[in-house]
Amino acid sequence: MKRSRWIFLMVATILLSACRSTKYVSEGDYLLNKVNIEVVDNGMYTGQFTPLLRQKPNSKIGLHLYSLSGRDTSKWVNRFLRRIGSEPVIYDPEMTLKTQSQIRKELQNLGYLNAEVGACLNHHGKKVDVTYCLRAKERYTIRHSENGVEPSSLHSLIQFKSIRKLLEFEEKEPFVAARLDNASADILEQLRNQGYYYLNKDNFYFLADTTVGDHQVDVTLKYRPTRVDTATGKDLALQRYRIRDVVVSNTYSPGNDTLTHKKIKVLKGKETFIRPSIIYYNNFIRPGRFYSDLLMEKTYTSLHALSAVDQVSVNFVPVPEDSSSLDARISLSPANIYHFQFGIDGTNNAGDLGVASYITFSDKNIFRGSETLRLRLNGAYEHISGSDDKEVTLLSNNFYEYGAELSLSFPRIIFGLLPEKYTKQVGSATSFSVSINWQNRPEYNRRVLGLNWGYSWKSHRQRMSHNFDLYNINYVITRDMSDWFKAYLERGKNALLKESYMDQFITRTDYSFVYTSNRKAAENGFTLRGGLDMAGTLPFLVCKIAKVEKKLVSEDDETSVEKYKIFDTPFAQYVKGTFDASKIFLTKRNNQFVMHAGFGLACPYLNSDVLPYEQRFFAGGPNTVRGWSTRTLGPGRYNSGVKSDFLQRTGDVKLVFNLEYRYKLASFLELAAFTDAGNIWTVKSYKNQPAGQFNIKDFYKELGWSVGLGLRPNLSFLILRFDAGMQLYDPANPMEGAKNSSKWVITHPVFKDNFALHFAVGYPF
Repeated sequence: MKRSRWIFLMVATILLSACRSTKYVSEGDYLLNKVNIEVVDNGMYTGQFTPLLRQKPNSKIGLHLYSLSGRDTSKWVNRFLRRIGSEPVIYDPEMTLKTQSQIRKELQNLGYLNAEVGACLNHHGKKVDVTYCLRAKERYTIRHSENGVEPSSLHSLIQFKSIRKLLEFEEKEPFVAARLDNASADILEQLRNQGYYYLNKDNFYFLADTTVGDHQVDVTLKYRPTRVDTATGKDLALQRYRIRDVVVSNTYSPGNDTLTHKKIKVLKGKETFIRPSIIYYNNFIRPGRFYSDLLMEKTYTSLHALSAVDQVSVNFVPVPEDSSSLDARISLSPANIYHFQFGIDGTNNAGDLGVASYITFSDKNIFRGSETLRLRLNGAYEHISGSDDKEVTLLSNNFYEYGAELSLSFPRIIFGLLPEKYTKQVGSATSFSVSINWQNRPEYNRRVLGLNWGYSWKSHRQRMSHNFDLYNINYVITRDMSDWFKAYLERGKNALLKESYMDQFITRTDYSFVYTSNRKAAENGFTLRGGLDMAGTLPFLVCKIAKVEKKLVSEDDETSVEKYKIFDTPFAQYVKGTFDASKIFLTKRNNQFVMHAGFGLACPYLNSDVLPYEQRFFAGGPNTVRGWSTRTLGPGRYNSGVKSDFLQRTGDVKLVFNLEYRYKLASFLELAAFTDAGNIWTVKSYKNQPAGQFNIKDFYKELGWSVGLGLRPNLSFLILRFDAGMQLYDPANPMEGAKNSSKWVITHPVFKDNFALHFAVGYPF
């Protein structure tokens, strides 16, 4: 009863505040209640004009919270409500006129040159609704385009195929100002990358002739001089410039001593903090080359990525005695090379809470080449929820791990067989690491020794990140096991799990990438992720060439299994690929509609019958199908009737689809509605995972489907995520003893079986 009273009081308070939303609106003023945009004669999307609104109404919850505050700001509760709420937006007629002008200009930029924009006001009490009415009329199209650049030196360059293509417009293409601006900007970019240092965005423009026909336009690319030498009358923008000298300041203190490394001059001073060879490898501006914006950007990015460098400046100075040359001046300032970091993180794995901490020491310039030596010590503790099965006995109810990692990274790609043009990549690094980890779980204790040799670099204007582990070795030793877990692995001759928990070598070669469509892909764009992982190839070839004999791994009454071993331990052999794509669409009021799809396929072969447990896929949880708890969905239609059977809930194939709508309720709070579909499968038919094998004809019938709602508090430095998912379709139903035997569990949902709550940090995709 007390809880009901509190809920009633809260609802009543919110409703009361809604009625008093004009509490802080002065006499003669009006609260901006609603803003609508309507197109009278065209079905265009009105959301594209929303960013042009000079005034937008408050979010309802923000306004209500502000209205709950009292006028006495000396009270902390009033200050708190005003801080988390939003002050009423008072209607301003001048802002309405400016908005009309902005929308009219935008319509004209889209080709609606005769567009009209009006504003209608609807007053009710102390509130006002504003509706902008757009009459677009007929759209103008491009009839003809041509190159009208007069200087012969540029005219011939613009005839190049790559540049001429930018002036080709499709038949009856809409006359859009942004399209023309982009074309002139692309032409400028290509020419500046060919040495035209003084060219700028004001040099090129399109002349539009709207008198040539019925709603048609002829466009002509024109050139105007902007930088003329007053003494000689020469247009400096028409001159191509080469780099004469490249001088790099690379000292802790100023000095005049200079050394030359492969034509790059380096000011030594009293003490240099980076070796000249490292500067050379990360500098793309070279004597004799034409000036290029692209090379300057690559140089700046690559030098700034050096851990020993704090700031970078790149300047170009004309050579007085040579009208076609530039000197490049690069200045580097040192960073603090010693770095300590300590952190404590909360963890939430499959609903079990824990804590993880780490301490890291780094020397960012250990060999004066911006090499980074890093030592990391880590530990974690997690309390594991008890099992529903009374027969389950564990070593403990706690999970803890501790370990150490020592790594050394170099700011370039070190691989002697590759020519320099491939090893000189922006943001490139070569890393070597060794790690050891102790994992003590309730079911077993493991020791993992890791060695890694990897590369990383960026491409496509820093939008694509690459990571290539040339060779990664993990030596996994499973020691103590609980009696229940031993019996579990032996039960029913469970070869799938038994092999997953054997001591083994995992030797991998792995490549992964992340591509973002633009630097604001997290707000409006798409992201692609992919990876390919191959394990066991090299040791298998060595064993074959050396004619090593296979050794007995296990045997029973029916079969015996023999495999190649290293140090009396079998090595894993498999191939695994993953691909994910996500796309964000901005909607009205800058809300987001997000689409995501993920696919994964892994296949053991030759020296392995099953994948190592850590490499297998799972479904259910805060980042996949949220109607299920972590590791409780799949594979396929498999259902043992035991919720804690997560060891069997793994597969070799993964398919997930997600749709999510994110609504900004307030600046600090976001709501989400989502639907997820997906599952995992095995590539083989395993006795202990019946109905789990992938079948191309029936897989779509085995996709779990769920819907849900989410609450996302935004703490500015991170986003907390609370998601509640409800199952709609469960491919594993009917299950024995269940109240609902239909696969469409939404018809008779059971809270403890068909709902899942999740807590996580950050967005799911």
